[in-house]
Amino acid sequence: MPRSVGPEVVVRLEYRLYDEEEELVEAPGPEEAVEFIFGVGQAPLALERAIDGLRVGQSRRVQLPPVQAFGPRDETALISVEASELPEGAAPGDEFEADREDGQTVFLRVVELEDGVAQLDANHPLAGQSITLELQVLELRTATAAELEAAQLALAEADDAEVPHVLASSLLRRDRSTPSGSA
Repeated sequence: MPRSVGPEVVVRLEYRLYDEEEELVEAPGPEEAVEFIFGVGQAPLALERAIDGLRVGQSRRVQLPPVQAFGPRDETALISVEASELPEGAAPGDEFEADREDGQTVFLRVVELEDGVAQLDANHPLAGQSITLELQVLELRTATAAELEAAQLALAEADDAEVPHVLASSLLRRDRSTPSGSA
């Protein structure tokens, strides 16, 4: 059993995410903790740097600039569609999932509805913002040979342009009305 976070260690991590105004965005409980192998490309480098050397029960608070968090805002990610393409009753602020041609899921937020046209934003809601993460190590264990092999295979197959983000998948799927774990 490893004593601290380091290479080839499976880390089970609880986090709380705050936006640029220090408002809580997401706080999943221990049952929804993130798990990844440290040092094999499954987590963003900034996250790994923040927890390197921590022991079970220890925590750290880290601020990440947009480029290390959810990226800068991309003004070309604003698109217009006919309002009739949206579900009935759609209103500004609503979020929807859509599939891109490459099979990736994209999340769209309704920005404006006017004259039968909907303006949608495909940026992550936190794009362009610095964020703060409170991270706590819940559990550590040595990765198995099979886990390491699978991680290396996944890394080799990954598109070089896409940085893996273990946190992003759950953050994108959050219910915007309440922070996760508080309902």
